[in-house]
Amino acid sequence: MDNRRVRRMPIRFAPALIAGALLPLAPAPAAAAGPGEAAFRPCPGSRTVLCARATVPLDRTGAVPGRIRLLVARLKGRPRRSRVLLGLAGGPGQSATSALQGFADAAGPVLRTHELVVFDQRGTGSSGLLRCPSVERRFVRDLTAAGAACAARLGPARAFYTTRDSIADVEAVRAALGVERMSLLGVSYGTKVALGYAAAHPGRVERLVLDSPVTASGPDVYARSSFAAIPALLRDVCRARRCRGIADDPIADLARLAARLRARPLRGTAIGPRGRRLSAVLRTSGLLDVLFASDVDPRVLPALPAAVRSALRGDAAPILRLLRLSTAAHDPGPPRDFSTAVLVATLCEESAFPWSRTADPAQRRHELGAALQALGDGPFAPFDGTAAIAAFAMPVCYAWPAAPAAPSFPDTPPAVPTLLVSGTRDLRTPLQDARDLAARLPDARVLAVAGAGHSVLSVDQTSCPARALAAFFAARPVRRTCPRDGDMDLLPDPIAPLSLREVPPAEGLPGKRGRTVNAALATVFDGFGSVLVSLLEADLDAPPRQLTAGGLRGGWVGADARGLTFHRMVYVPGVTVSGAMRLSGEGFTARLRVGGPAAAHGTLRIAASGAITGRLGGRRVRVSPPRGLAAAARLRALRARRPAPWLTRRPSPSSAWSAPAG
Repeated sequence: MDNRRVRRMPIRFAPALIAGALLPLAPAPAAAAGPGEAAFRPCPGSRTVLCARATVPLDRTGAVPGRIRLLVARLKGRPRRSRVLLGLAGGPGQSATSALQGFADAAGPVLRTHELVVFDQRGTGSSGLLRCPSVERRFVRDLTAAGAACAARLGPARAFYTTRDSIADVEAVRAALGVERMSLLGVSYGTKVALGYAAAHPGRVERLVLDSPVTASGPDVYARSSFAAIPALLRDVCRARRCRGIADDPIADLARLAARLRARPLRGTAIGPRGRRLSAVLRTSGLLDVLFASDVDPRVLPALPAAVRSALRGDAAPILRLLRLSTAAHDPGPPRDFSTAVLVATLCEESAFPWSRTADPAQRRHELGAALQALGDGPFAPFDGTAAIAAFAMPVCYAWPAAPAAPSFPDTPPAVPTLLVSGTRDLRTPLQDARDLAARLPDARVLAVAGAGHSVLSVDQTSCPARALAAFFAARPVRRTCPRDGDMDLLPDPIAPLSLREVPPAEGLPGKRGRTVNAALATVFDGFGSVLVSLLEADLDAPPRQLTAGGLRGGWVGADARGLTFHRMVYVPGVTVSGAMRLSGEGFTARLRVGGPAAAHGTLRIAASGAITGRLGGRRVRVSPPRGLAAAARLRALRARRPAPWLTRRPSPSSAWSAPAG
């Protein structure tokens, strides 16, 4: 488990739409351990991470036999026998050891005075990995049957993967570490475990950091705070008239599209990463998927207002491409990194569903229907009440044989210094949830990070959250807000043209050739936007095939350490673009071949200055650095970045899991 090769995963809450072997210790001498402490040894394949096991009972009442060996990891070379910072991963279901580098990034300057420790919570990673093939498939057609099959596979053990059990496991890990007190860094669902542990063992906790916090009693199975945050999310992306000419009222547009989808799904074609044409269908649940993907994939939200507008005018391609992006964003990854079985077991056992725990599936559906009817559609606008069923994937729990009594644990607000960190674009655990939770805590402060989505500390690349974290641990005042990450604050996409005639001609070059120039530019910037986040987040030592994206209407673009390569990419109908864009600290240059039945055929070259030269339709063209076109603004922004972010930041690939919930 060499942390040099560990992926830099965001630690995320993976609620809802649901689309082992234990790691042996290396034969190395054990570190000295006191009575009751675990003996740490180098993890297999690593010189920088130490591992140990803490053995805990499956059922602490003893009624159901079994034991679980929790994998605990600590960073070698960090302060020993000093203060400990324990990282708690999200999900429920994420492996914390797989996200070790993400925790190290999140902890930042705190590691100068604290030793970072993480452990795989029961059922995750290398702590008795829980598997349910029925809920691990990418597309689960019958969620109720899949949940029932998972429950049958797990048997009576299914009742012991709850927050209550994880809280008790944290205490076992503390004892294995041999420390009297710890600070806790919980991310997403991990914040619920952290709060529960602090309430149960207040004398054992020095400080709490809650990144993207789940409310202590949450998540809300109706995801009401998430629905309530949607209008503010759209207003934010369109702030300062950034959506001028795209959407006068993006909230009303979203409501109109949701109403249309309730009447009839939207069908069309999406383009795969290598240009393959794929049939796609957008339903209301899919539109909800797209919205919730926006807090883990920064490409989604800037494209959403124009994509919704395009769908309303009969062009399905932009919104269907976002649907494909959302599917990737919700992919839970391999079970070793994320156990969907733990996710389902935890949520089905302890969530406060509006049905009797002993009711049969039919009765549960009836009670849920009555509860939604009593709530009305208001809390779910611009969707209706049935959207809440999809938001929390409630059908997976219809046939789950939950214990008659819900698991409980202490929830008294702990009087512990607490820092809550929340992104203003987080739909899974909205900022308002963090503020409501802080109001219940005796000693809490909230840091709102503008423009950030879910799992702020492990994803945000600005220095502001790190400085706030350092101030908090030094008992200094903590600022209330952080500015946006300029690199990730993408401009809203323009409305995709339906023909070359909708493309304005380049300045000083009228007619078909001028329109072709701007069509080629728009195609290049559409391709760049498609792989932008991959370029910013990817380990560029990875195979280039991992950085590909389909064109809006055809072809594809690939990205590697040198730049982008376009393969007959189509953004404007009837205009194909091939060639290469080369990136540098000064911006980029490009050599392009333009074809297609609607275009003026020829070649174009874009210089580092932004000037465009070449031949189209057999005649020479020369265009000054473009102004007015939406893509041109991105060109100027790229040229202004010195040095370019993709050359100075090389984090490893990140992944997102599952989909929305509260």
